[in-house]
Amino acid sequence: MSGIPKKQINIFLFEAATINQFYYGIWAQPTDKRHLFRQPEFWIRLAKIAERGLLDGIFFADSATGFDTYRNSLDPAAVDGVFFPTLDPFLIASIVAASTTELGIAVTASTTDSHPFRLARTISTLDQLSNGRAGWNIVFGNTLSAARHYGREMLTPPQYYELADEVIDIMLKLWEGSWDDGAVVEDKKSRVFARPGSVHGIGHVGKHFSVGGPSFVDPSRQRVPLLCEASGTTRGVAYASRHAELLLVGAPTRQGVAELARTAQSSAAEHGRASGSLKVTAYVDIIVGRTAEEALAKAAAYDSYITFEGAMVFTESKVIYDGLPDDATIGSLIAEGCLPAGGAADGFGRDRTLGEFRSEFHFLRLPHRAIGTPEHVVDLIEQWIDEDGLDAINLRQYHVYDTLTDFVDLVVPELQRRGRFRTAYNPGETLRERVLGKGPWVADDHPATKYRGAFA
Repeated sequence: MSGIPKKQINIFLFEAATINQFYYGIWAQPTDKRHLFRQPEFWIRLAKIAERGLLDGIFFADSATGFDTYRNSLDPAAVDGVFFPTLDPFLIASIVAASTTELGIAVTASTTDSHPFRLARTISTLDQLSNGRAGWNIVFGNTLSAARHYGREMLTPPQYYELADEVIDIMLKLWEGSWDDGAVVEDKKSRVFARPGSVHGIGHVGKHFSVGGPSFVDPSRQRVPLLCEASGTTRGVAYASRHAELLLVGAPTRQGVAELARTAQSSAAEHGRASGSLKVTAYVDIIVGRTAEEALAKAAAYDSYITFEGAMVFTESKVIYDGLPDDATIGSLIAEGCLPAGGAADGFGRDRTLGEFRSEFHFLRLPHRAIGTPEHVVDLIEQWIDEDGLDAINLRQYHVYDTLTDFVDLVVPELQRRGRFRTAYNPGETLRERVLGKGPWVADDHPATKYRGAFA
């Protein structure tokens, strides 16, 4: 058994260009630097720490709108900074690309409110500027407030999946089919930049879009950026397995995450994709100290800043808990009609009190959470990788810059000591090569390849 190579892991830093990600209120810690997120230096410093730790990349979340369901107002989101305000992650990604040489940059963009021609140009530009280090995290945004912002109707799940199909299809046509391989020659002597006849329209006419093409950006080293998707449902995971090369899954329990990971791999196989063509990642919370006591003290300090109101905003709760007695059990409040069955409090536990719910639910615990020494943390990471079907982890931050710095200085060396993580970058790799260990282009069994040469 000792001769079997240990499974290597990929590590991303999960970020968003906003005042808070998930732990609402935590930015108010006196030493936290999150409030500097509107300054380029904030992102440059963060990126350099991540690259010093040899991380695969930064995985940027995004939100198309403020959360205004809770209390029927945007005010709670504004007070706690719940993904509001949020800067354009593509512009932040350009800062990261310019300040690093190896770190990948995966950026979230919704198929619901993005024109595919424009989005393909934006992502290709990032891939060019980063020398092949870009990824696209495909999501389907469909909130009522986003619909108002973009002047459209709310979509049903079948509608936004149908729309996503067309958007993805157009973008793959532009990336794979509109420029021939070797089209760009940059020959100064003959004064030819691109060979005549090597650039083609795609002539797409569909239900939602008509796009003539070609891509307005010549092919990057990857042509298609690393395709990422995020989902916490069986249906979403099955859908993502057609295109995704890195899939971010989320569930309340480790068992739930493991089941989604298995669904992803089996669905990918059903679509004819080879083993290893799809990697699965999950959010992780890691608080590490040189001693267990130090780590626990950090966790307690972080938790003291997190707000219940922020959690309610993020979960888009329609329930108002004001005036309800903290000593009453959740089950009794549901029986009396004060709380809805099937809501967040119900899931917390009917035998628990409302006071316990208020004090504990706002921490938004992840099933993959580790607090302790580097050795203890890596013990748990190895369990997540070996037992839960994960190939990668997405680290969320409690404190900027301490969470990432502690991880880089304490956890990464222990992972390296156990043979789980790289000890150096392979210089010049594309993000796809680094994550999947293969070539810079999508694999031959990926559906994008049907458009190679299709419009010549």
